[in-house]
Amino acid sequence: MQVDKCPCDNLINLQNKSEKHDEKLTAGEITMALISKDIVEIKKDIVEIKADLKEIKDKPQKRWDTIFASLISGAITLIIGFLMYNIGIKM
Repeated sequence: MQVDKCPCDNLINLQNKSEKHDEKLTAGEITMALISKDIVEIKKDIVEIKADLKEIKDKPQKRWDTIFASLISGAITLIIGFLMYNIGIKM
């Protein structure tokens, strides 16, 4: 006559497997939360990098704008000074 194992052993084994599975799921959830946080930070960094890049790209244009504005101001000052001198207004 064969004696069957107690079903309690099977239940304990099943419970242990379930607990290990739950631990793996929890670890996976924590990992996904950390990855999501990292992705948010990376997106913020990308926005900052894009803004910095745009600023760097615009700098040469701003320099040329400043140079042209200075040349135009100087030319206008020179013309006005020349006209004032020819009219007879001396400073």
